[in-house]
Amino acid sequence: MIPPLPTPSTVVDGITYALRMAIRQGEPGQLEPTNRAIWDALWFRFFLIFANSIVMLGMDHAWLIPLLGVIALVDTLSYPVISHFVLQLTGLTGRFPLFILATTWIGNLRVIILFLMLMILGSDSLGGNFLLLVVAIWMIWAAWSVATRSLGQGGFAGAGMVILMMVVEVMNASVIIGMIHPLVANTP
Repeated sequence: MIPPLPTPSTVVDGITYALRMAIRQGEPGQLEPTNRAIWDALWFRFFLIFANSIVMLGMDHAWLIPLLGVIALVDTLSYPVISHFVLQLTGLTGRFPLFILATTWIGNLRVIILFLMLMILGSDSLGGNFLLLVVAIWMIWAAWSVATRSLGQGGFAGAGMVILMMVVEVMNASVIIGMIHPLVANTP
């Protein structure tokens, strides 16, 4: 059964939770890692990626919306599946619910902040690009901090999971670019 969509208050709570963790004013355990909480974070992630894709392509390519939905679904679920497998191999399966909840909300916060900055600042100015770089570094640090604290295994385990996250995201982006770009380029 597909879990229900998150409520607006759940989304606000999740973003607040992520922001508090990103500035080290909160701990991963402050939001109970229930199945519902994890699905709320994943649903919101799906909608962020889907909406971001539509905005970036524009409505001139509305015929790609079903494909964008499938790509957003794969992008949303790939890291949780791969990270669960890795944590299972390392004997940390019991830490997975807290880990995936915390890192998904941090990832959601990252997408929101960077997307808003790109929309406001654009990507043309040197100052805007520098600010994007600073925020990207902050978000990588926040992801490492949250991964380390939620796994309870030290900085190297957290760093390994963040590197894995970055590899998965680069692979997903490569697939997206490889699939979408030729379709958009060949559109009259």
